[in-house]
Amino acid sequence: MPSALDPDTEPIDALIERVTPWFEPVAEGVDRISGVFPAGIVAFQTHARGGVSGGAYASFNLAAHVGDQPEAVRENRARLKNCCATNLIWLDQTHGAGVLEIHPSLSSQTGSFSADAALTGEFGQACAVMTADCLPILISQSRFRTVLAIHAGWRGIAAGVIEAGLGAAARRRPGPDQWTIWLGPCIGPHAYEVGKEVRQVFVDQNAGADRAFRESTKRKDKFYADLRTLAEQRILRWFASHPEVLLTAKSETSLAGRPLRIARNTECTYQDSGRYYSFRRQSITGRMASLIALQPI
Repeated sequence: MPSALDPDTEPIDALIERVTPWFEPVAEGVDRISGVFPAGIVAFQTHARGGVSGGAYASFNLAAHVGDQPEAVRENRARLKNCCATNLIWLDQTHGAGVLEIHPSLSSQTGSFSADAALTGEFGQACAVMTADCLPILISQSRFRTVLAIHAGWRGIAAGVIEAGLGAAARRRPGPDQWTIWLGPCIGPHAYEVGKEVRQVFVDQNAGADRAFRESTKRKDKFYADLRTLAEQRILRWFASHPEVLLTAKSETSLAGRPLRIARNTECTYQDSGRYYSFRRQSITGRMASLIALQPI
């Protein structure tokens, strides 16, 4: 694991709990993410099948910006909302580090919201990100009842979207808490080939990022990148530099498990063409959604 090899994160190794996630079908194309988040928090992952889109977008595309028929996207989004019983606000993702805090007044606004992360403490309001190879990250705080979703491609990770999202959540309700983090389906380390310049961006920021790259044996100056490892390195380094946000002593709130719980999904979007969209596999394609919410009360 990244923390075992990184002296900067070694102080929080004993605070980390690794948990194993699994999917439970809710409807065609929609799974509940189980075994991860505490009671009162729900999270879902969609798949490529189960909707009404056709052609290259078949069939559960949730993105309005990829060329699909608008009426098909609206129907797919309505089906998802009905399955999850939560309000949904969709982001205009830019591969940057912008964070949107969702509050009730946003529901009445029209137009898109440019950001690559969203957080909220509103019951029944979901934070959602769309992906088709990039890494979705879903996060909850147990005591302060905050949920956070992050869209993490290599550009966003390098730009600091993970740190921006975690920082925004920590500032919303300062104090120690138990954090649960799920790293979802993305393009895997055996399929995600990048140029040497991408590797250099990360190594320049943190020499330890070299462990997330494997040199290609087929093409010169190419490397295979592990998005989940790159993301987890940034997550652990952020918590190591902000130990005050981790609940390390007994409190009035009884929490199960350690203060930093991490779950990794291991599926590869590029290799599983029957289940996931993949931009690297097919540049004209749809998008899945990963979403997290505080259950309605």
